[in-house]
Amino acid sequence: RNQITLKDGWRFAPDPPAGFWEPGFKDDAWSTIRVPAHFEMEGFRSRQGVGGYRKHFRAPGGHGRLKLRFEGVYSGAEVWVNGTRLAYHEGGALPFEVDITDAVHGRENLLAVRVTQHTVTSDRLDKMSEYADFPLAGIMRPVRLFRVPFIHIGGLALSTTFDAAYRDAKIGTRVAVLNESSSALPQATVEFRLRDSE
Repeated sequence: RNQITLKDGWRFAPDPPAGFWEPGFKDDAWSTIRVPAHFEMEGFRSRQGVGGYRKHFRAPGGHGRLKLRFEGVYSGAEVWVNGTRLAYHEGGALPFEVDITDAVHGRENLLAVRVTQHTVTSDRLDKMSEYADFPLAGIMRPVRLFRVPFIHIGGLALSTTFDAAYRDAKIGTRVAVLNESSSALPQATVEFRLRDSE
């Protein structure tokens, strides 16, 4: 698949002002920041536990839907592309994807992310900050941009059920086939074969 890792060229400011996600916002005074990283470990301090990220990018060529995948943002992430708010996600250790197809254009695009350290998820569920020696806020894992065909496998789960002697087993599969085109999904059969390598 056509994939780009977005690691260079990010601009950052702690406690960013409202509207920083707009393409016309001037970020000349903002610092550059390494991504992935916790922004505290990059020398930034935030009074509110909030950081603003901006990154210009060009969409990769090809056909299909254009996806943005965050492998981990602690703990809340609000995502805009070209000024359009597309997603909000909580849970720093959970990857998430955003479909940005309808928000991008052929020229340079702007990705903006507001990262929030304290969320309901961080404070009531994972409590990762309670065990850390520094604030964990930031885009802490890679960010990737890629295309998928309009009709593609969106999820695959395998399960194994052994017999009573634990000698033979049945492998069960569940496949989610996604149709992200404007046309109806035709009837299709998905077949898996398990082969012994010997």
